[in-house]
Amino acid sequence: ETAHYTATFILDQSIIDIGGLINQVVATASSPGNTNDLTDISDDGDDTDGNTEDDPTILIINPNPIIETTKTASINDNGDGELGLGDTIEYTITVENLGNVTLSGLTLEDTLTDGQDNTLTLTSGPSFESSTMDSLEGALQVGEMVTYLATYVIDQTAVDSGQVMNTVLSTASTPNGTDDVTDRSDDGDDTDGETEDDETVTLIPQSPSIEVTKTATITDNNEDGENNAGDTINYTITVENTGDVTLTGLILEDVLTDGQNNALNITSGPVFVTSDQGTTEGSLAVGETATYSATYIIDQIAVDSGQVMN
Repeated sequence: ETAHYTATFILDQSIIDIGGLINQVVATASSPGNTNDLTDISDDGDDTDGNTEDDPTILIINPNPIIETTKTASINDNGDGELGLGDTIEYTITVENLGNVTLSGLTLEDTLTDGQDNTLTLTSGPSFESSTMDSLEGALQVGEMVTYLATYVIDQTAVDSGQVMNTVLSTASTPNGTDDVTDRSDDGDDTDGETEDDETVTLIPQSPSIEVTKTATITDNNEDGENNAGDTINYTITVENTGDVTLTGLILEDVLTDGQNNALNITSGPVFVTSDQGTTEGSLAVGETATYSATYIIDQIAVDSGQVMN
């Protein structure tokens, strides 16, 4: 005669985390005139595994660790109503445990660069903000999502490159491993055609512009009180960077003519004199003004035409 028994066990997360369950039954019975004199330890019913006697019933649960990292950005304007220098990019980073095992030791490696691949430095963070299941920082239960925050105040290097690019590498450990599950962040926007591991990019509009001013004074070399041949016209040229990006390769093309549109030749210059922010010749920081000088000694052709145009 064979007796059949049933038993149930509801798997909890600790069993899944260790990867399985081992189960064995000891059956005890009494023969006529004896008490509990018969025992047997259960087999798993599979003799093809090489274990033919008293082998436990083993349930193997395959671990499937998965994390999903997303990084989004928003702008906190500095009050000028335009995206640019001094504004703060506020990053929100979420890491979700989409697998079937508990994770620990979560770390974030943040990489911030400008559009020219120059390294930038976060102003703050990433710092732990919250978790949906109240786990402590670094831990992730199955189905749990944690949130981190970071900020970057846009500097001139970023403005000059036209964009800020940011990505995060999340790393965590499974119950049976160390740093064995990773994910690189997405930007949270799959409508851009990039659905996996795409950087979070903040575009910074650029408005380059310069303002050039040229003024003239006269040195009365012959001291006759008139503007005439032999006197020197002293030109002062200022070039101001009125845009929002750093400028380089500045050159001046000077056109000098008389009143009949005949070409004249500058006597000297234009030559670089100074810049009010100390930048070297040819470059202009935002808001900087560079000053150049030039001279022209009036000749008879200019006198005959009645004027000099520059």
